[in-house]
Amino acid sequence: MTAMAANHGGQTHCPVTGAPLPADAIPVLANGRTVYVCCANCAAKVKANPDAFAPKAAAGLPSALPPAPQAAAAALPFGGQKLCPVTGEELTSGAIAVNTRGQKVYVCCPGCAMKVKLNPDKYLPAVMEDRAKNGVQ
Repeated sequence: MTAMAANHGGQTHCPVTGAPLPADAIPVLANGRTVYVCCANCAAKVKANPDAFAPKAAAGLPSALPPAPQAAAAALPFGGQKLCPVTGEELTSGAIAVNTRGQKVYVCCPGCAMKVKLNPDKYLPAVMEDRAKNGVQ
């Protein structure tokens, strides 16, 4: 077990995004159990619906996680995204890929790419929601 996993009760991944937990993961109480998440947006989601995320956190070791979203999305245009997470505009052939927190995120322009790089926690939930709407878990 890595030192980082030990600091999070053995949990290694965020139960909301599936991303690896950062060293400064946020603890949230869900159904009497401490669950660690990668960002404030994910903390709010766990607080709003602990029944949906507590079991995922309990299974949060890499061997118990489903394939990363990129694996399922790799065959789809823009990784299963249809919208820029910054502007909400539909992605076109000129979309730009940004790698952040273990995710490939597509945006509409260089300005949006910079915003995602500077504040990934703000935009990753929108990406995950867009992918989910398009059938990518």
